[in-house]
Amino acid sequence: MQENELLLSQLHQVQEELEEYFLRSQEQSAELAAQQKKVETLVQTRDEQTKIATDRQAQIEKLTQARDEQTKIATDRQAQIEKLTQARDEQTKIATDRQAQLQKLTQARDEQTKIASDRQAQIQKLTQARDEQTKRN
Repeated sequence: MQENELLLSQLHQVQEELEEYFLRSQEQSAELAAQQKKVETLVQTRDEQTKIATDRQAQIEKLTQARDEQTKIATDRQAQIEKLTQARDEQTKIATDRQAQLQKLTQARDEQTKIASDRQAQIQKLTQARDEQTKRN
């Protein structure tokens, strides 16, 4: 009988250990399921962040391309401005040179007009003197 009691006691002890293992197993399974859920959430979050990063990278590339195009346009326009400025400066120099020539020609004309006026006055004096000389003779 003692042997039966001992066996029964051992059986109860084994049963308690099995129940304890079973409960631990259930806890671990629940913890594993929770961890798996966290992993799935983290994977989903990572995938979403990767998509956002990919979209942003595409936007950056488009904006970079647009910026490069605008820089090229600005450079081309600056070159055009420089050419037009150079052409304007050349035209200004030509206009200044022509204005100086015009002033010289105007001055020469005015001098010639004065000379012609002086000679005309001399001619009139000489003509008047000749006419007076002719009347006396």
